[in-house]
Amino acid sequence: MNANSKLFKAAGATALGAFLATAYAFAPQDISQHEIVISAPFKVESIDLAHNKVDLLTTNEEYALEVEFEAEFFKDGNGFSTWNEVNVESLKEIKAYNEDGEIENFYIPREDISNIVALVETSVKERL
Repeated sequence: MNANSKLFKAAGATALGAFLATAYAFAPQDISQHEIVISAPFKVESIDLAHNKVDLLTTNEEYALEVEFEAEFFKDGNGFSTWNEVNVESLKEIKAYNEDGEIENFYIPREDISNIVALVETSVKERL
């Protein structure tokens, strides 16, 4: 009986630790440690398909983003019609700039990251 009690206490402590670790992992990021929040809307300034890079500007042109991405894209057709397929697999590196140069500490909200992916896919489709 005493061994079962110790086993249940150990299992309970492990479960509590796992719960707290999961809650911490899914908690919103603390923005206070980041100096600048860069958010959408964005517009495409230029795109380089050979090197998988796109340059974005915020619509107020306060910040510029240089984004390296990994994507699969091709143009296909069946003789009667053609279509473009684009799939952005990941954003590899994002660098941010303002009028003073490169920004070290910045934050881009998660929903704006998905907007960047959609914007890259649309821009690549237009240029194929």
